[in-house]
Amino acid sequence: MAQRNGWQYFRKGYISTSDWSIISYNPYSTPNCLSHDYPVGSSSADTTIDWFVSPGFDFTTGGKIDSLKAKIYSITGSATPVDEIGFYLLNGSSDPSMASSVILLAELKSLVSSMDVWRDTGNIVIPHTSGISYIGIKYRATNNWFVIYLDNIHFSKNPNGINETSAVNDHMILYPNPAFDKMNISFTGNGIRKVEISFTNALGQNVLTKQIDNKINQTGIDISQLSAGSYFVRAITDTKMIFNQKLIIVK
Repeated sequence: MAQRNGWQYFRKGYISTSDWSIISYNPYSTPNCLSHDYPVGSSSADTTIDWFVSPGFDFTTGGKIDSLKAKIYSITGSATPVDEIGFYLLNGSSDPSMASSVILLAELKSLVSSMDVWRDTGNIVIPHTSGISYIGIKYRATNNWFVIYLDNIHFSKNPNGINETSAVNDHMILYPNPAFDKMNISFTGNGIRKVEISFTNALGQNVLTKQIDNKINQTGIDISQLSAGSYFVRAITDTKMIFNQKLIIVK
């Protein structure tokens, strides 16, 4: 976190004794990592909502969260409905309550575990956005033991726009792209057996969710019910990996 200058804190809920902090305890990469402890002493009616927001970026041609290591810890190994750790794209203002749009890029709550283990959750697509944009990390919790550690966070913008015809990224194979009424998808990660696939439209609405098996041959997914346009395909595997890729549907 040597590049943390310019990041801002916004506290929108219950002001607990815990806040975003840079700590040296057990980081993924030395010397530090970003962390948020649970709101010790709060009640179930006291919801902490703390944001950690980046300096401004130019994502007019799109971009990506290239690298992100996450450790989401709960003593019970589970989260509650109110718990949230999400990465958002803010446009218009770095203050989430004043931003003209707040778009969810990745929700990491599914990675919660009682084990002390880091997960790799990079390759998160940042959509084309006009003007200056910000990456906001939102922590939301009550008195549940919901503790967050983040490290190796790296963003990049795509100077030529997102390659909408690319079929392969590091871990997820998706084609054809653009697609019409069916797309094929498979994964190269070791041990991946079950995958949840979700499709989000340009308004940030989840319009389709599928459960698939990761087999040697590609898995065909019927997308004929989706309208023409741009979508973000998000995959969560049974090995707790998260992948994102942009999909264009034509009719």
